[in-house]
Amino acid sequence: MIMVIEYNSFRVSEDESLNLYHALMACKEQKATCLRFRKDIYHFREEFAAECSLCMANHGENGFKRTAFLLEHMENFEIDGGGSHFVFDSVMNMMTVLHCRHIVLRDFTVSMRGCPYPQGQVIAADEKSFDVAFSYEKELVLRKDGLWIPFKDRRELVVSNIEFNGESHEIEVGTGDHSTGISLNALSKKKIGPNTFRFFDPPRVPLVGNRLVLMIGKRYASGLFFEDSENILLQNITIHSCMGIAVMAQCCHNLTMQKCSVSSEEGQYISAGADATHFVACTGQIVIEDCLFEHMLDDALNVHGVYVKIQRAEPGRATVKFCNLATTGIPLFKLGDQVCQMNARTLIPGSVVTVSAVRRINSEMTELTFLENETLTEGFVLENLTTYPTLYFRRCTVRNNRARGVLIATRQPCVIEDCDFHTGGSAIVLECDASFWYESGAVKDLTVRGNRFDRCRHATWGKGVIYIPSRKASVFRQYYHGKITIIENTFTSCYDDVLFADNIAELTYAGNRSNGQQLLHLCNVGQAHCQNDAQMIPLATPI
Repeated sequence: MIMVIEYNSFRVSEDESLNLYHALMACKEQKATCLRFRKDIYHFREEFAAECSLCMANHGENGFKRTAFLLEHMENFEIDGGGSHFVFDSVMNMMTVLHCRHIVLRDFTVSMRGCPYPQGQVIAADEKSFDVAFSYEKELVLRKDGLWIPFKDRRELVVSNIEFNGESHEIEVGTGDHSTGISLNALSKKKIGPNTFRFFDPPRVPLVGNRLVLMIGKRYASGLFFEDSENILLQNITIHSCMGIAVMAQCCHNLTMQKCSVSSEEGQYISAGADATHFVACTGQIVIEDCLFEHMLDDALNVHGVYVKIQRAEPGRATVKFCNLATTGIPLFKLGDQVCQMNARTLIPGSVVTVSAVRRINSEMTELTFLENETLTEGFVLENLTTYPTLYFRRCTVRNNRARGVLIATRQPCVIEDCDFHTGGSAIVLECDASFWYESGAVKDLTVRGNRFDRCRHATWGKGVIYIPSRKASVFRQYYHGKITIIENTFTSCYDDVLFADNIAELTYAGNRSNGQQLLHLCNVGQAHCQNDAQMIPLATPI
């Protein structure tokens, strides 16, 4: 039975957050199937927004979060924006979906105001100095230790900057983090006008007309956040700006994005303050089709699991630690999960056991009980083999963002097909580690087919257009990654270095085209089937 509730019938207060709270409560009480908005611009303030306690992976800012749209324990429910623009007047989670099933979000645009990413135009430069006029709602603060950005009731120290070409909006060629060669905080500087500063003696002088965007390295809020939910459809959604990850899902099952975009507003150079999309410990299928991702301060897509460290072990039981702050507190383990221990340097699978009980001690420590009476090895890491999705990334465009394109770490099949990449760093990266990020997921079956790579890695992030870095150590004839298939792609002006790959069992590289050389830098590859005009360059040392 279809039951639609019209949001505008609840639009009685000047504060849309309060109106929305009452509308969503009515939807739950009346078991409505849809909350529908009339096309308009809606402003949501933090004061009357809902609140919940969240541990959001890859944000590092756990605790109580204000969120305008809070969906909890709802099923068969849709939010139809009707082409509206939802404006969030301060930094907060825009939409939070917890413990829900069969949810559709469609047809709206969202913008978050107050994100602390001042962008400045280089208005003058010579060999020894350059001037930047920043656009920001408050005056930046210059102190001995550097530039500080006023944000809410405090100040945040600038930790890096990115330089965008003023005409093309792409990352300036040959630059990366700290585009001036060293931190802006390390340069001598003085204030010469309202939010206008002169910087002296940089190793590299930015170009007049280019834009410098300041970064603080914090992710206080996400755009659309999902946890422990399944069968999610996002359709015709545009995310113009948010402080953290635009679309973040953890421990979810089946999520589809169709005709969505993460793209800055006219005249702006930044959309999301972190990744466009990020999926942690998900299952089922992640399907992303016909989407645009641009102007983010991190990657377009990141899919991975989580390594935890075995702190204590006894027969049939182990206490494990979440070692990276960015993953503490997430519900990684469930009854029946298959988990595997491994050496943190090689990450080659060892003993596999089945979880029979989960006891969370605190946000860092979890005690696991197993069906088997085996004693695991203290100091090794543990990987949940169950929490990986199949990935389909089709007909998408990734361009003009900081860092890389897509980061893949899942044991299930992955297909990247018919996409356009124009990235400052590597377009595709297969990356895992058990020493810093603790992101898990050996890739067992990846197909990269029919894509177009245009001037990828024109900045400084990564090696090659496709980059598969090494582990800290390897085991003879045992490979971390499985089958990698790269076929029928086009590489245009990509500096010849198409592929750097290490520690994979089987590589197929066939039917690809390039307007330059196709150099494949390979190390520790079991079998390589490569087209005749590709030049394989053996590497004696890991990459």
